[in-house]
Amino acid sequence: CSVTMVVTELSRRSLVLLALSIPSEGPLRDTYVNVRKQAIRSAQVADSFDRWQKGVFEDITLGTPPPPDVSPLTLTPEAKAALCGAAMDAFRAVRPRASPVTFSRALEDSRAQCFRALSNSARRRVEEDVAGLSSGFDFECLYMWTYFREALSTPAEREAFNREMGARVANAFLPADDSRPSEVSPGVALASAISLLNALEAGGAVRGVSWDKTDLFADGVSDSFSFLLRRSAWLEASLSLQGGSQRFFPDFAGAAVAHTLASQAQLRTSHIEYYLDDTYRPEPGEYRPTQTLVEFSLVDDAS
Repeated sequence: CSVTMVVTELSRRSLVLLALSIPSEGPLRDTYVNVRKQAIRSAQVADSFDRWQKGVFEDITLGTPPPPDVSPLTLTPEAKAALCGAAMDAFRAVRPRASPVTFSRALEDSRAQCFRALSNSARRRVEEDVAGLSSGFDFECLYMWTYFREALSTPAEREAFNREMGARVANAFLPADDSRPSEVSPGVALASAISLLNALEAGGAVRGVSWDKTDLFADGVSDSFSFLLRRSAWLEASLSLQGGSQRFFPDFAGAAVAHTLASQAQLRTSHIEYYLDDTYRPEPGEYRPTQTLVEFSLVDDAS
């Protein structure tokens, strides 16, 4: 399963208050403790990243931070077709009885509705999109998931969709030599996951992938690891789909890595996304996320 969070000053304060307000005793003590840990961990991630930003921003030895990377991602036609196809096929797998004609019309209606809601500048970016620039793909993700959220209304359906999509993304991007390893272990599965995201980067879907604690996870010392996407072609769609209780958004990378770990090492995991701004901004209201941090944790089979 996956969770997402946009880290802001307001959310950080809310997380701390949430952790303090959750009772530690009672019939649901284990659930309370797990929620408390997750809330505290979320606040810690926000605090750590904020300190890092402030340090880089104020470090006169290193100078001012580099300008933000605003150059657009350019998806290859093959990568764009594979990602869109993975989402479409995953929906059909979860809803096999859905009429193709009805499905096509529903997507067109969703596209028209989402396009009308765009600003004039955003409409121009979509209309002028050529060769798979990420602005156009972002919009495709936006209207697809807008419809998917309506059609797949239960948590079970959405989890099934993400599993199906993750499998299809992995099959499309994982190099043939890594798709069927002879050895089954966390280390081998992580190596395949790294190859998978490298292939996504080669296809223009993401940029600047970095990993943390993979060695400890592979050795069984840690039950968690993370990766950072400096840019992703579906970020704006994911941010636009936040809000309320709707936690269903494009999760190509996270779902594909989860599938790789499950299929190659029988590891059940959950992951949470944090959206980060790579430029230090003193005012919380100016926060503009550009990066995606995805943190994975093992799921206890007994839970």
